[in-house]
Amino acid sequence: MPAQCSCGGAAVATGETESTVVVDIPPVVPQHKRHVAHVGRCERCNKRVVAKLPGAPASGKALAEVSLGPNVQAMALGLRFEQDVPLGKISAFIGQWFGISITTSGLSQMFDRLRRRSLPSYEELVAVARASNVVGLDETGHRQDGRSGLDVADAHRPRVGVPR
Repeated sequence: MPAQCSCGGAAVATGETESTVVVDIPPVVPQHKRHVAHVGRCERCNKRVVAKLPGAPASGKALAEVSLGPNVQAMALGLRFEQDVPLGKISAFIGQWFGISITTSGLSQMFDRLRRRSLPSYEELVAVARASNVVGLDETGHRQDGRSGLDVADAHRPRVGVPR
């Protein structure tokens, strides 16, 4: 509480309070987790033996020294396919806010790998939808008599500021 009013008079406590809440995002710092696999050699056939590292194909040989974790992948997917952000802007955004460097071709390759990995689930969903007797439809954008489906459903409610 200020000691005095803007007029110069002394301020006396009333017991009242005022408050505000500030919503913010905490600073995000990328985590770099190094996964180490010890390499051995088979005593019988002299073949090199090593455990599969995260992001490596079934053969176990890592394709890259650095790979993007699931949270970066999810953010990139959301920006691209939910927000329609171009690859160049996704690359710039992730670089600016998180200091993670990824090229547009790297993003494209990542999306292609994720698409191939999710293809069996997609095909299963399509098969279920095709076999269903009824498939639901969101008619929010459906127009009837020149008005959207949402307007038709809410026609009984007065709408402030929207000309009829």
